[in-house]
Amino acid sequence: MQHTITRQYARDVEMPLAEFNSLGDANFFLTAKLESDAELHVAAIYRLYKDGNLLNEINRGKINVSGVPTRYFSDEGIQSVHPNAYKVAAQDLVNSPEPCANFIELKDARLFIEKKLPADLTANKKITYRILKSNQMLEKFDPVKPAVAEKQQDNKQGSVTNKATFRPTPFNTVPRPPGSPQGWIKETSREKAGEKEEEK
Repeated sequence: MQHTITRQYARDVEMPLAEFNSLGDANFFLTAKLESDAELHVAAIYRLYKDGNLLNEINRGKINVSGVPTRYFSDEGIQSVHPNAYKVAAQDLVNSPEPCANFIELKDARLFIEKKLPADLTANKKITYRILKSNQMLEKFDPVKPAVAEKQQDNKQGSVTNKATFRPTPFNTVPRPPGSPQGWIKETSREKAGEKEEEK
């Protein structure tokens, strides 16, 4: 994967966070991650690289990291996302699934997909996403609008309600001895209450 995003906290080294085939997907994830960080009040520096060359650095918290050793660029070369990372594969209606991103953390893979699905639908793209680890599929995300699905369920429920307007009350199903009156339980409780009063 050509594009790598790294993250660095104030007192931490720079570490790879995600890799992408497409620059557009990398920038999309950066935007989603910054929005999520703002909601959670997280401050970090994000850097976007292409083949080891810095394309963009975002430091909204104005974090000073002078004196913190870099780790992304080590003596052995550029570190990449671990091969056993969470892989995201995208599949349109015509082609087979193709890997589009790797993530260190599962929550970031989910964040990317959950933000991407509505954007794809807005652009009239129907893309299914899968999260895999060690070539095993963990989760699948289909391109269905939640609002549309809810409306369809409401319509189905509405039609059932319109058809079934008569709902008789169920019979009294309390077991009772044969020949006893309907309110025998109430009478028994009244009798017990009377006995208690007599005891007093």
